[in-house]
Amino acid sequence: MTFSFYGRARKTFSRTPTSSLGAIAWSAAALAALSGCNVFSALDSPSGDAQLISAARACFDQGDFACARDNYSKLSDSSVDIRASEEAFLALAENGATMAAFMETFGSGGGGSALNDLAVKMAPGSKTKRLAIYEAYKKAASITGNDGLKNLVRFVATTALSAEILAEEIGNSAQLLKTRLVTTPASCTTTTACDLGGGAPLAACGKPGSAVIEDNTTAFTLELSNPAAADSALAATAPTTAMLNAGLKEMSQALQDLGSGGSFSSGAGGFSNEFGDRILTDTDCFRATLIELGVGE
Repeated sequence: MTFSFYGRARKTFSRTPTSSLGAIAWSAAALAALSGCNVFSALDSPSGDAQLISAARACFDQGDFACARDNYSKLSDSSVDIRASEEAFLALAENGATMAAFMETFGSGGGGSALNDLAVKMAPGSKTKRLAIYEAYKKAASITGNDGLKNLVRFVATTALSAEILAEEIGNSAQLLKTRLVTTPASCTTTTACDLGGGAPLAACGKPGSAVIEDNTTAFTLELSNPAAADSALAATAPTTAMLNAGLKEMSQALQDLGSGGSFSSGAGGFSNEFGDRILTDTDCFRATLIELGVGE
């Protein structure tokens, strides 16, 4: 039998029993019939949803994403929630955000340093990856029968989207340096930078000349029911602070909707809660907050 990708991720997360997100996440996954063993993987011509799901997971575990997608596409309408969620996770894995990588970086809590580590695993980033991950996020709109699963897809996808935007700054480097985020990290603090529009920008926290992520103070929101603004904003060639802000806002909201608590919530949630449309308007403060919360080496 082939031990499934989802089984490995669940086992990794179980090492942190204090995290209620783990229970919520994998309860949602269980409700979506995520089994730990691919019992039909030997079948050449699977038929019926149970066999198609198992065959798709077997393909996934072998790295054959085209095969997995083909089997998921054949699922009946009665399995629409499973199809949407697993197609989302498949798209994330194809673009470097595997559940194993996610759990390795966020499994024991999270925050800026965890997002930083996930970005390193996903590097190099690109517009193509960014849009593919955004499309994975939009799969959550098709999940109508399981709110826990829907919110899990939202959270994982927007965490991956935020990490991918940082990965675009990393490029082909081995790590994300603070000097790619601010001009002079040693002199850049939120205490001096975060006047929220009340004074001149702090040069030490400004955008470095070589930076890829552009400053953009035009806020937008990731909304499954009304994606037009996000569709347009995320299609820009260069990544922007507004994109990162939108990803972190939705990451925070999805985590709240999951009802998470414990170390994970205080880590990942505490980090993402520091961002929002008001702080976005103060570009040096936004960048200072990133490095102060653990993004960058």
